[in-house]
Amino acid sequence: MKTRRFHFPQSGGRGQRGMTLLVGLVMLVLLSLLAIYGARTVIMENIMARNTRDRDLAFQSAEAAMRDAESRIAAYDASFAGTGLITTAAADLPTKTTVDYWLNTYGWANGNTIEMRDTDGSYSGTLSSLPRYVVERLPDISTGNACPSSSATYDRRRYRVTAMAVGRSADTRVMLQSEYRYDSPRCPE
Repeated sequence: MKTRRFHFPQSGGRGQRGMTLLVGLVMLVLLSLLAIYGARTVIMENIMARNTRDRDLAFQSAEAAMRDAESRIAAYDASFAGTGLITTAAADLPTKTTVDYWLNTYGWANGNTIEMRDTDGSYSGTLSSLPRYVVERLPDISTGNACPSSSATYDRRRYRVTAMAVGRSADTRVMLQSEYRYDSPRCPE
């Protein structure tokens, strides 16, 4: 039997030695760049998720502080005498409704705020500081209203609650405001 040998000619001769190594290195560099870009994207998404979580935590804390203030108003809590209660005249309303006033001008650390704590007076949260709120007594809507079922009268009062909370980072701040109407004293049933 006759054996045939196949011979594969090299085109270009010696000039192409090492080309496979060069192509392999270029592919390795491209894959490394893709991996670095992917890792950077994952890190950035992690930072964004953490910041969103921090803001949500601050928002929920400010909302809880606002609800605490509204429940105290509804119970007509006497603890508002002095600390945390300020009276705003009608002429001052345009000034005190701006965000700049509440973020930069009003002294949140001067003691005229109420810190929201647990019912036993402690705080077990993970925030960098306690949520605080201020209750403003706004000008009354009406006074001396007659109760429908008796001869008693009541005043229709307005309050504005401003709550400020921070997240785990002191740089994350959320401020919420609400107006609350309260009839004082309540009409007998």
